[in-house]
Amino acid sequence: MITILLDDNAQCPLYEQLYRQIRQQIETGKLTGGEKLPSKRKMADHLQVSLRTIENAYAQLAIEGYIESIEKKAYVVREIEKPLIKNSKTTDPIPSEQPEKNIDA
Repeated sequence: MITILLDDNAQCPLYEQLYRQIRQQIETGKLTGGEKLPSKRKMADHLQVSLRTIENAYAQLAIEGYIESIEKKAYVVREIEKPLIKNSKTTDPIPSEQPEKNIDA
């Protein structure tokens, strides 16, 4: 089972917290292409939330192309070219943005 931590007291709804955490795990490569997600019912039981919460999170992930539904079988992580967010263990510096130059002089 994937690790998800939900906060009932957060300003953000539970489905959005779930969506964001799964998306981050996909973007960092912790969840890889072809990997099955837990069924909606298993995830709801595991997290002790409503089935609707899981459905909303999975639906948003599917809309954005992070996962796909295989009819009556599973939700599967879609293959992405490379992780969109580097793993926190990497030490590559983040390039700083240069301020725009005024060319109206």
